[in-house]
Amino acid sequence: MIAAFALILLIMAGIIVISILLGPPTARYLGQRAGRLYFPDEKFSEPQPMYGIPESKRAAGLHEEAIAGYEEIAQDYPSELRPYIEMIDISLTELRDSNRADEIYQHGISLLEREDDRKHLANAYRAIRGD
Repeated sequence: MIAAFALILLIMAGIIVISILLGPPTARYLGQRAGRLYFPDEKFSEPQPMYGIPESKRAAGLHEEAIAGYEEIAQDYPSELRPYIEMIDISLTELRDSNRADEIYQHGISLLEREDDRKHLANAYRAIRGD
């Protein structure tokens, strides 16, 4: 009986020692993995476009100012597809100006370099128009 009790104490001491040795690295590893959910370590080579200002202007009903904000983004980031889609959407749904939407579409098609982006813009244009 005493031998069994001593064996149990020895096993418990081993578990405590292993926990002390492996606890901090395990906690650090798990903490870093969980932290990446909230603070990703992905870096961008240049600043990303700020869509918040034109989005808030559109929500406030300032459609011309929203389009101006999206035009600025399109000018600063020529490979961005989203500003063209947003300007087309505002032109057609809010301003009901199909000529302006067509001009924006043609301008976007001429400036976008990637074929996938041009196809996506064409599909979005047709979808917004309801074709």
